[in-house]
Amino acid sequence: MLFLALGCVGQVSARAPSGRPFLICRWSLEESVNAQGNRSARRSEAECSELSFLRGQTTSVVDQKSTSPSDYFALAAFSERGYDVSNCDVPSCGCGIAACGCSDCSWLDRLLSGDSWLTLDAAYRNEVFSNTRGGLNTMDATRYTGRVDALLTADLDCFLTGGVFVIHFQSLHGEGITDQHVGAQQRISNIDGNPGSGFDMTQVSQYFWQRGFVDGLVTVKLGKILADSEFAGTTLAGDYINASFGWTHSLPLAAYPDPTAGVVTHVQLTDATGLKIGVFDGAPDGRNWGFSGTGDVETLFELRRQHDWRCMPGDIHVGLWYHNGSFANQGGGGNLAGNHGVYCGLSQQLTRECCDDDQGLGTFVHFGWAPEDRNRVEEFLGGGLIYRGLLCGRDNDTIGVGVGTVLFSDDLVAPLGDETIFELFYKARIGERLVVQPDFQYFSNPGGQYPDSVVLGMRFEMTL
Repeated sequence: MLFLALGCVGQVSARAPSGRPFLICRWSLEESVNAQGNRSARRSEAECSELSFLRGQTTSVVDQKSTSPSDYFALAAFSERGYDVSNCDVPSCGCGIAACGCSDCSWLDRLLSGDSWLTLDAAYRNEVFSNTRGGLNTMDATRYTGRVDALLTADLDCFLTGGVFVIHFQSLHGEGITDQHVGAQQRISNIDGNPGSGFDMTQVSQYFWQRGFVDGLVTVKLGKILADSEFAGTTLAGDYINASFGWTHSLPLAAYPDPTAGVVTHVQLTDATGLKIGVFDGAPDGRNWGFSGTGDVETLFELRRQHDWRCMPGDIHVGLWYHNGSFANQGGGGNLAGNHGVYCGLSQQLTRECCDDDQGLGTFVHFGWAPEDRNRVEEFLGGGLIYRGLLCGRDNDTIGVGVGTVLFSDDLVAPLGDETIFELFYKARIGERLVVQPDFQYFSNPGGQYPDSVVLGMRFEMTL
């Protein structure tokens, strides 16, 4: 299963009765597979952000007798079927860290063995939104937008380099209503990737190689990357539709639809704390292959720590960024050299219906600041509450409310007031492949100058 907001893939290799090693299983973040001293394969979203694409995929077994996957959720199941798992270890997050059976198999053996080293996953997300009141106008203010995502993943374990290589295709069609009908700074939809342009888009949004080193304590990711999938992310904010809740507006990041060339290094300092450093081309344009040739560079540093509060998980992060390019003087009169800023965020589970699942209430908050003399947005503050499994019999559904406020620069030639967005949604999962999400958004002072706006919409997500 594939979801467009990126998750984690884990895998274990074991030896078949015939002695031929091959790929056996995958598990999702929610599964816990134990081996060798009860080591757990469970990892949090923060720890697995480097391979954050395949979320919620069930465990599957691929053997020599059948090409169809069967569900198994523990190494004990493999042992019962005759597989030798005594030498198996549980890897940390990542496809490229098979734990056993690889020492005696060449990359050519692996290529010809029929293992599932190459996978293709796809999903389609489409939505309809309408500005029913206020904003710029309500005339012909209903629009449809859709996006196809396809992810080709090559597990390079036992090949020449190891690690994983990913190619991420995206195709967007339709046009959102943010620019032409609402006039808001905070975009109504996180798939509305063509601000004011109205053209369709098809591109290779990401291609990167990633590998762990030093027993997984250091991870390197190199290629064309969506920087917002690596930095300034808030763990519990992924189900919101408004783009404000996915990142900080005061941060000029290489985000969708304009990824760029870069390298990200993650160092696990302790079991709970990680440091991430990213260096990116500072003039992102998703339509090219990653390099702008301008010489602009953006550098980010982020420290993230996981914790437990009353036995419930949470995480906190703080980040710094610096850009060496030129930025327009918001007060008029040429450009200013360089740019910088800070951001931080907190996610925390507050209640749980049961101690062994993720149903219950969670909250998040995030903040960003950048100097007002060279940034249109000086500060952003957002937060929300989200509940999973609120309705009886709907354990995987989520309902959420969120508020985000943009503070425009006081140096603007034409001063603007603050803009605030309120969002309410219900995300219903229907079977394994379909999601339906009605959404309500209220904008106070959109764009810092327009009448309050009421936006209604519906999103559908289908995994293929």
